[in-house]
Amino acid sequence: MKRFRFPHSLDSRYPHTTRKTDNAIARYRRIATRDFGPVRPLFLILASLLVLNSEGWAKHSDDVQEVPFKLYMNHIVVAVGSLGGQELRNLVIDTGTNPTIVDYRTAKELGLEPVAQSNGSTTVIDGLVPTYYSVLPNMDLGAIHCESMQVAVADLSWLREQAGVRADAVIGLDALAHANFEINYDSRKIRFGAIRLPRSAVPMSEDARLLTVPAKLNGFASRLMIDTGGSSLILFAKQMPRTMSWRDLGKIKLSNLAGQSDLEKIQLDELSIGGTNLTDSIALVANTPTNYNFQGVLGISARQFKRVMFDFRQRRVGFELQDTNGMAWAHSLCDALSDSAPCPITPKLPRVTGSR
Repeated sequence: MKRFRFPHSLDSRYPHTTRKTDNAIARYRRIATRDFGPVRPLFLILASLLVLNSEGWAKHSDDVQEVPFKLYMNHIVVAVGSLGGQELRNLVIDTGTNPTIVDYRTAKELGLEPVAQSNGSTTVIDGLVPTYYSVLPNMDLGAIHCESMQVAVADLSWLREQAGVRADAVIGLDALAHANFEINYDSRKIRFGAIRLPRSAVPMSEDARLLTVPAKLNGFASRLMIDTGGSSLILFAKQMPRTMSWRDLGKIKLSNLAGQSDLEKIQLDELSIGGTNLTDSIALVANTPTNYNFQGVLGISARQFKRVMFDFRQRRVGFELQDTNGMAWAHSLCDALSDSAPCPITPKLPRVTGSR
């Protein structure tokens, strides 16, 4: 799988899409049909995906383009773009995903074929979701144009069931990182191009092809992955310092792609990201083992955030909070934080697909 990198300069050329896609699939299949002995099922997916070389760039990197979006459940950002040359496709903007995921129904409509016999999986809290891999000829969203994209294909029907919207694809960081952008939850617009960062902006880093920022959790230096596709603060119990303490608020039911599970609900005395103060935040604690070097996931909800800004050239992320106090974070988990009914907010582990 191509490793995510923050681009410094963006190519403005448009290579021939069909030829590049056919070549990528041919290279993938040549490797996928070789015999690698007893380790073949694991090695094929990992080695083959490394061969694929998708390309993406900003069409006019110096221009400002605004794309309207619809907001579902206060955190699911859905914009309209094109997939495989077909317009009017619903695209979920999700910095917590890499690579991009195409719904299997949409993949069938676009004629996206699996590029290997072996399947992979998407990691979510307390479960794995089956996926397979394919090559998407092209994708357009605002200023971003990608060709020969290596994508995962999975069942995204849970979005329709929980949010009432059909999602044709979840556009991940592999595509989004090709242009600076900001999501304005008040105006319901995504702004591509020149953006103005607040003084409180913090440096971003790459960890396992995902975007992380420094944070302070109850006095401990930590790193959090920024997830525009999630609504909650999720902490990984295995990654937290053993001496760290918090206020236990009981259990909460989580509903996601893999089904339902019970997570611990806690309240933090301190949470800050640079100059952005999120003290008294409520978080969910997942005991699922992870291979990540960061301590949790910060989901972005319109209940608490007015804007979130990503500048990939300066490698910085900025936040602007709504005009509310820190306790607004509690309501972004669930309106009532009920222990009896499943919480339909789909907080998740980072969706990084790969062989399991």
